[in-house]
Amino acid sequence: MLKRKLLIAHGQPFFRTWLRTLVEGSGTGWSVVGEAGSSEQAWEQIRQTRPHLILCDLATPGLDGAELARRLQELRVKPLLVVMTEDKELAEAEAAWKHGIFDMIAKPCSQERILRLLRRAYVHSLVKERRQAAQEPEPAGIAEPGPAAERQARWREYLQSGRFALWKREAASLAEQLAFLPPAEAKLEALRLVTGAHASLKRQLGPSAPEFDYEACLEQVLALFTAQEAAEWAGGALARMAKGLGSRPSHADRGIIRRTLAYLQKHYMEACSASDMAERFHMSQAYFSKLFKRETGETFSGCLTRLRMEQAERLLTGTDLLISEVAAGVGYDDPNYFASVFRDTHGVTPTEFRKQNKEQQEAASPSRKYHSIP
Repeated sequence: MLKRKLLIAHGQPFFRTWLRTLVEGSGTGWSVVGEAGSSEQAWEQIRQTRPHLILCDLATPGLDGAELARRLQELRVKPLLVVMTEDKELAEAEAAWKHGIFDMIAKPCSQERILRLLRRAYVHSLVKERRQAAQEPEPAGIAEPGPAAERQARWREYLQSGRFALWKREAASLAEQLAFLPPAEAKLEALRLVTGAHASLKRQLGPSAPEFDYEACLEQVLALFTAQEAAEWAGGALARMAKGLGSRPSHADRGIIRRTLAYLQKHYMEACSASDMAERFHMSQAYFSKLFKRETGETFSGCLTRLRMEQAERLLTGTDLLISEVAAGVGYDDPNYFASVFRDTHGVTPTEFRKQNKEQQEAASPSRKYHSIP
């Protein structure tokens, strides 16, 4: 288990010794790196040891809980702060609470209460550190793709290509493997797995992604005790996220189809295929074609042909262009092939269509009557 650093600030030496003994033998992942009997000693130890957690008694000589909490927030790496307080110190504890302390323990505090808090703080500290690291990019040339980054890339490919079953299967398998880790590590990895899964769904599904409350998940994880519980929690959370995945189009998918239709409206006369568009949006051709049909009710090639034929009608009825020029204007290099497609969709050749339209226009025009001039 990865050890985290804890600093004890308490005015009574015997209590500091008792607390050190309790922490070192608890198996909660904490290691006492320093003790302080006063405010001055506490700040000196903080500068020297850079603890992840400070367990302090508000009765420590010279210590102002609110001031300590406020100054800790100014540090680049902010340790968690837990204060021990009596009823008469509640006002000071509440003032400290406003500056973001992790928790408060009422004195006298039981051994069980302290151990529960240390377990919660351990997971919270690790998660907080990982989240901060994720927000701060590594210097160029130093960062290397790790398992989490590789997993995100793999999941992104699954979701973009419509291979939702693979996404679900891998997520479930990873959740099951958590049962074989040490409890504290299993809890941390469970939270990371679930938050990573939601991030991948959010990128693909946009606003239609399932809702996710990180703080609520954190509280749930902190209440777990065994690795098996962590595995079951992660499996359940992932299953809820995956419910309905692939059964309905996402916001992002709809956006892709809207962009495809807009592109075709402007570029129907150019060479264009479903494989070209799928590559444009980093999808497999099979998934893109299925998505297009689901969203528009017609195939990609059918849609493109319809757009070309509609424009061909306008050119045949509104211009005197040659049939070969009309064909080229709507994306067909071969006039004979264009004529064949036109006949399949309209039942007549382009020449016959133009002739019929002209006759209809002449028939609809009022006859001219000439009157003799008296």
